[in-house]
Amino acid sequence: MTSNMRPPPGLLSVVAAETGDIVHIHADAAGLAHLAQAIELLRASLDRGECDHVHLMSNAWGGFDLTESKLQSEGSSSQVHHLEILAWTQEWKERHEL
Repeated sequence: MTSNMRPPPGLLSVVAAETGDIVHIHADAAGLAHLAQAIELLRASLDRGECDHVHLMSNAWGGFDLTESKLQSEGSSSQVHHLEILAWTQEWKERHEL
C-alpha cells in the first residue's frame, strides 16, 4: 500500500455477476456503517430538496471505500471498483419519468 492509500473502513466489496443481472455486496459491520453514512448524506440532501450523489471506490481506483477481495468466482463475476449512488428528488424523478 502506498502512502496516499488507506485501508477501507471495513469489508465493503461489490461484485457483479458476468451477466450483469446480479450484484453482491459483501460487508461487515464497519463496511455497512460506512455505506449507511453515505446513504444518510444523500437522504439529508434530499431532505433539503437537492439531488446529489456519492462515489465509493477501491484503492485501485484511487479511493478507500470499497474492499478489493477475492470473493468472486473465477470467470463468473468481476470486482466493482467504483460504485456511484445517485439520489433524485420527486421533481427530478417526475421530469425524467423515473
